[in-house]
Amino acid sequence: MSTKAETREFRLTGWHVLAICVAFFLSIFAANGALVYFALGSFPGVATDSPYRVSQTYNAEIAAATAQTARGWHVDASARRDPDGHALVTVSARDAEGRPVTGVAFKAELQHPMNRAQDRRLVLGEVAGASGTFSGKVENLPAGQWELVIEGDGKGGRLFLSQSRLILR
Repeated sequence: MSTKAETREFRLTGWHVLAICVAFFLSIFAANGALVYFALGSFPGVATDSPYRVSQTYNAEIAAATAQTARGWHVDASARRDPDGHALVTVSARDAEGRPVTGVAFKAELQHPMNRAQDRRLVLGEVAGASGTFSGKVENLPAGQWELVIEGDGKGGRLFLSQSRLILR
């Protein structure tokens, strides 16, 4: 009796090669499908609903930016978490001489860079005892990157516009 076990030698046949190729390309198609699904779900690709309509106000936007620069205002905006976990947006506005800006209604919008459904708007109220300082609170705002858009409206329309990116933790 022999103690040597019989071993069959593996032969790579055409069916094996076909199965390997099909499995490889199926995995590639699955990966591509997943990437396309997540890419389309995270950014719709629309920066504005109508670029033509936006282009019609381009010269007015340039004039407003020029007037804003000529005013020489110094506006500092910040967003942080308060002890309750809500986002607190604070704006401090001074004119060219360093005096507090009054008679302007400030509002803010926290825009999510990838999901406009999460955007939050708030009207900033003047802080008692701190002339030229405005603040507002947003509840249940998730952590992450946000665009903070600050607008100041007065008797002559929009007097100030600023947009900056920030990270809320």
